[in-house]
Amino acid sequence: MELDPNFSKVLVVEDNPVIMIDTVCMVSSMAGHVITARNGEEAFSALFAMSDVDLIISDWQMPVMDGMTFFDTLRRIGDRRPFLMVSGEGPEKEKAAMEKFQLDGYALFVPKPFNEYVLLRAIGQLQSPPDNIPNPDPASL
Repeated sequence: MELDPNFSKVLVVEDNPVIMIDTVCMVSSMAGHVITARNGEEAFSALFAMSDVDLIISDWQMPVMDGMTFFDTLRRIGDRRPFLMVSGEGPEKEKAAMEKFQLDGYALFVPKPFNEYVLLRAIGQLQSPPDNIPNPDPASL
């Protein structure tokens, strides 16, 4: 399995080391380059260091900055990179997230647990990003 060539560099944001390793293994078999962060704050640092990230896969519940805050902040500063939120939050929160992400057009929600097939299928559903994705400006955070 390979990712769409538009998604050759992927950022995986996850605080649980076991889930991080599993997700990186799944994505590594599909993407050219995978970078990691343990929370939204570290993810912003990674994005500033490597602005050519094509796809973000993030957990929701994390310390320091959770995935939803990370997502909302990205969108607030105009960053429209494709974003895949993964979580085991429960039906009510998951339903709200799915509705929010459907309106976004560049984001999807995948409930945990998931396997490589589910992950690849979700990534395939994301629209190709526009060529002029603005990079996050640290001053706007």
